[in-house]
Amino acid sequence: MVKVKILIYFFVLLSQLCIAQQIKKVLIIGIDGCRPDALMAANTPNIDLLLNNAIYSLHALNDDITISGPGWSAMLAGVWSNKHGITNNTFSGSNLAQYPHFFKRVETIFPSLNTVSISQWGPINNSIVLNNADYIVNVANEISVTQEAIDRLTNHDPDVMFLQYDDVDHAGHASGFSKTNPAYIQQIQEVDTEIGYVLQALQNRRNYNKENWLIL
Repeated sequence: MVKVKILIYFFVLLSQLCIAQQIKKVLIIGIDGCRPDALMAANTPNIDLLLNNAIYSLHALNDDITISGPGWSAMLAGVWSNKHGITNNTFSGSNLAQYPHFFKRVETIFPSLNTVSISQWGPINNSIVLNNADYIVNVANEISVTQEAIDRLTNHDPDVMFLQYDDVDHAGHASGFSKTNPAYIQQIQEVDTEIGYVLQALQNRRNYNKENWLIL
């Protein structure tokens, strides 16, 4: 029995050592305007795969101002509007110089890491990210978000990458943010397909087995 316990402990220790030796990387996927109840109602096999091995909440609160400017600023700067100062989509009153995008923290502490921000909604990069990432690009549609992400994952070596998809928000504004709205649900399912392409590109990376990806 003692030998068995020692053997089990050895394999646990070995597995933890292997994880510790892997290169840690981060992928953040943002879907603007996606209600959690609608997400659960939609057919999203790729997001479901992530949720099956995740810690998540369908009731988490971001900012009390449900507008893109303050909402994205809160998520990316890590503080609410009473600190980052943004209460609308014009970004007037911004205090992001004091509470910058988290990329600035990453670049300050780990300047060798490669940071990437790919956004369909331009103000995220133009007014929040600013010049605090190594690769910054605004794109016109969700397919272009995916194409840029696949290129970065395939031909480059990102360490922290942020993607923002905006078409779900467009669908909600056009016809209603409701889990009973077929057009809204369809758009959620379409972005799930795009996310699937990104995840496949990530898993196809040459050194994927040596990497430990945190996906948010």
